[in-house]
Parts: sequence; C-alpha cells; structure tokens
Amino acid sequence: MTIWVHNFLKYSGDIMTLPKRKNNRLKGYDYSSAGAYFLTVCTFNRKCLLSDIILNTDFLPAEFLKNPPSDYVGAIHESPECKPEFIYEAAESKLKSYGIIAEKVIEDAGKKYDVEISDYVIMPNHIHLVVFIDEKRAIRESPLQKRSLISKFVGYMKSSVSKRIHEFSPEKEIWQRGYHDHIIRNDEEYLKIAEYIHTNPGKWKEDRYFTHSPQL
Repeated sequence: MTIWVHNFLKYSGDIMTLPKRKNNRLKGYDYSSAGAYFLTVCTFNRKCLLSDIILNTDFLPAEFLKNPPSDYVGAIHESPECKPEFIYEAAESKLKSYGIIAEKVIEDAGKKYDVEISDYVIMPNHIHLVVFIDEKRAIRESPLQKRSLISKFVGYMKSSVSKRIHEFSPEKEIWQRGYHDHIIRNDEEYLKIAEYIHTNPGKWKEDRYFTHSPQL
C-alpha cells in the first residue's frame, strides 16, 4: 500500500473591487526561514480530480473477507463492519492520471527548491504536505525577495501540474486559488500532523474537504 502526507490554505491579492481575501499567512513571519511547514492545496471547486479512495484487501482481516458486506467495495465508510482499527490500514488513495502528474511534480519541486518533503498524501481533491527547510537552504534565500520560499514552492508545484495537464486538457481548471499553511512548532505537533496525513484516506468521509464529486 502506498500512502503520502499534507495541511492548510492561503489566499493573497485583491483584484479590482472584489472583496478583500483573508490572508492566512502569519503576519511578520519569514516563510523562507528554517523550519517545518504543513501545507494544503485544493482542487478547483473541490472536484475529485486526483485520486480515488479504495480498500486494499491485503490489509483486511480474513474473517471480514470471508463474508464482506455487499457495499464495501469502493465505499469504505458505508459498512458498519469496517472498524477503524483496520480501515485506517486498508484505506488507500489510488492515483488518477492527474494525481500521477501531481506526484511527479511534488518530487521535482522538492529537488528544485532543495527542501525536504517528509510526508504527503494525494487525496481526491486536495494534497497535504510537510515541507522542511534546513538552515543552509534558508541562508541562501534572500530576505529582500518579495515571495517566500514556501510561496515559490507551492506556486511552482501548482503551475507545473496545470501546465502538464493542459497539454491534453487545455481548458481544465485544476486548482483552487491560494493554499493553506501551518507552521509546525515542535516534534509533538509534527507527529500529530504526520499521523493525520497517513490516516487521511481512512477518514475521507469525515474530512473537511470531503465531497461526492467524482468527475474529471
């Protein structure tokens, strides 16, 4: 089973007389400084473009497989027999073609900006990532630049995914504007976020981003 990790949204910029968007960046914080960041990006209108949540039968109890409920395939939260202790292990995010593109771009973005992506998960309509910036990388980032390293990383990731998808679906809108971020303060907080990421597929229906939208 393959699972990856992620966190929260940002909005920035006003256009003409549109209502001012909420800026979720922490005021005065240098988002190029060394540290760990929990990031989340969402698809346009939260459409399920990136993956499907399925059950990996290798992780289901033998007793369950002998007499499974008729609706358990592909509907992991609808079966009362599916207890959380093994659902979290059996649930898997199976990437669609767009999700496969996103996975490759995430790997490329980490190398391009010389940051460590310790955990990530590609969910049907959003991606969670934990990004670490080390001291050496932070020192190389000029404080005079208008865009932070995190902002450039997310911008590159989203634009690169869109560019590759537009090669065969030129009119497709892929991303919701902006992204969510959370500054990870300590080891305990990191472990909680990592656990959240790795169990995200098993808790899909309870997820704040959950939607029934299946279409591309």
